[in-house]
Amino acid sequence: MQSNPRKSEPATAYESSYGRVRRACFALFACAALLAGHRGAVAQGESPDRGNGQTDAIAALRKEGKKALAAAAKLARVPSGSEHEARIRAIESALEAYAGCIERFGKVPSIVADGEFRRGQLFAKLQQVESACSAFERAADSDTEVFGARAWLEKAHVLRRHKRYTDALAAYRRSVTLPGPRYSGQARLWVGKTLVSLGRVPDARTSFGELARDSKADARLRVQAFDELAMSWIRENEADAAARIHAEVDSAFATEVAGDDKTAIALARAIERMRSKKSLARLRAKRS
Repeated sequence: MQSNPRKSEPATAYESSYGRVRRACFALFACAALLAGHRGAVAQGESPDRGNGQTDAIAALRKEGKKALAAAAKLARVPSGSEHEARIRAIESALEAYAGCIERFGKVPSIVADGEFRRGQLFAKLQQVESACSAFERAADSDTEVFGARAWLEKAHVLRRHKRYTDALAAYRRSVTLPGPRYSGQARLWVGKTLVSLGRVPDARTSFGELARDSKADARLRVQAFDELAMSWIRENEADAAARIHAEVDSAFATEVAGDDKTAIALARAIERMRSKKSLARLRAKRS
């Protein structure tokens, strides 16, 4: 993938979809006019509830914004086997369309955040790291409740993939502090992994241990943290230390895996398939 692709005109195959984006975005002006009219009526002492104008206007903006985002997403799709240049043109067309959505639906935080997040993903595909990171930050700032932890997690992933581990670690830690338990929990796991990449194994073990022993955290994430903790000992040929971690896992989740419901079965399977268990078996086999 080229780091700075040549700017190209959108291919004809995407023009109709882009047209739909523009038409959807232009609907903003009609909605904005409706909202402005409503505010004017309130200023003149008319009933603010007449036809629920403000609520309807905001709902209309959000609906049209979602349509525009969906149309922009279609622009990035190309048939399987398409040439590299066609993929680049498609991504650039989608980036332009998302930018239009963000500009025209700037009063709707959820649309702005979604658009910035998608732009971040597309910039990442183009290997444009700084642009991707900036877009993810704007997504987090626009709608922190929905995109806070998620956007900072994605930013951290981009930085890590480019081996900027110190910056990635800071981004993962920021994600941990933001709303969105699903993504902030994943960020906690990646804090430990990134510390390993930085050679800070004792700190990584502390991080993995805190997540693994947090009874309020997602059980599957806790198992993964235990797995990473055990692997950190196996890499140093410390079989007994890894075995103690495995024993702790069995004890910690004894109640959760005792049932026959889907959740219990899935958790038991995750424990059984821990990577460190196979690695420990190989380590012991070498010693025998």
